[in-house]
Amino acid sequence: MSKANVVLGGLLLTALMVGTASAQPAENAENAKGSINPYVYMRDGAGNKVFIETQFWRNDLAYDTRSLKRLSDVMAGLEKLGFKENPDAAQGWGKPEANIVRCRVNMESTAKRWRGKSGTIVACEGTGISDAEVRPSEDAKHVTLVLDAFNKQFKLAKEKLGR
Repeated sequence: MSKANVVLGGLLLTALMVGTASAQPAENAENAKGSINPYVYMRDGAGNKVFIETQFWRNDLAYDTRSLKRLSDVMAGLEKLGFKENPDAAQGWGKPEANIVRCRVNMESTAKRWRGKSGTIVACEGTGISDAEVRPSEDAKHVTLVLDAFNKQFKLAKEKLGR
């Protein structure tokens, strides 16, 4: 098990012991107040960066456990592509870097148009296309679809950079 997965597991257990929220997934600010958003920065050998985050609603242990499993599976998929947890990847995130692809994976996101269901947003900078929306999170193929969306976005971003 990777270090990042151990850290995320610890975060989840801590969050679940602290208290509960009143709804999950939450569409309004009041219900979302009790949620936590753990995140990880990853980098591959070429310096490309990925920011991956999820949301634990803290009111349904089974749901949060499934969320942690999805996050772990997506991270494992990214590790197979050569990405490793790297906190230094957060440095300079706000400034463009030459020949570096930066992507984000926002898991367990909600949007009003999704009617209370959570999903994942996948985006890489410089693709010229919209973010990929992968929903609902509870779909049995969700992790595969997230990784497919990431691969598509990442490949396009690399092509746009000429790499």
